[in-house]
Amino acid sequence: MRKRWMRLALWCVILVLLAAIALFSAQNGEASQKLSDGVVQRLLTLFWSGYAPAPAQEQARVWQTAVLVVRKGAHATEFLLLGAALYLLLRSYAARRAALCAWSLAAAYGALDEIHQLFSIGRAGRITDVLIDASGAALGVWLVWGIMRLAARKRKD
Repeated sequence: MRKRWMRLALWCVILVLLAAIALFSAQNGEASQKLSDGVVQRLLTLFWSGYAPAPAQEQARVWQTAVLVVRKGAHATEFLLLGAALYLLLRSYAARRAALCAWSLAAAYGALDEIHQLFSIGRAGRITDVLIDASGAALGVWLVWGIMRLAARKRKD
């Protein structure tokens, strides 16, 4: 019974992640940029008190770097969570090749996500983003695998 609830919860998490990724990809370029700019503005205000008094040229350089980090970090994080959730779900059904299947499914969805962006005004599908998505998924699978392995060792001791 407990396994059934865990699977149901994981399915819900996965569906929410898939929907969130699709919704972010459906945003037009202007809305997407506005969201990223808002996050960057909050982060810079929160973590770097020297941003406002910095020279304009330095501000522009920092801004561009921060936007790139936030946008690519969002890709990696979304797919890290997706890869981890898929791995846990597939592992609950059968441990054999769960990691490879979870990573493959997440990476394929990353490719689909980039194709989806081609149909959103002002957006582009990028191979580099697919690679970032696949890397995030691999990291998510690896982290959960490692945590489960450590937990199993601890129980054994």
